[in-house]
Amino acid sequence: MAFNYYHNGDFEKSVKLYAKIKLKIGNHNYFEERCMDTAIDFYIDRCILLLEKKRNGDLKDWDGVYKFSDK
Repeated sequence: MAFNYYHNGDFEKSVKLYAKIKLKIGNHNYFEERCMDTAIDFYIDRCILLLEKKRNGDLKDWDGVYKFSDK
């Protein structure tokens, strides 16, 4: 479900759900502690980045595919 929110561009719901998953597997502060499941941290970080871009108007026409802009 969290990935579905991510794919559909609802990054706020996605990061909240990933954070709940992270809490269930033993981490208590998802912004300070890294998770044993690195995919959870990856998507939390990615969602926060994309949410910021979306709020700044830098993310247009989200199609669910992340496009790298740095080398």
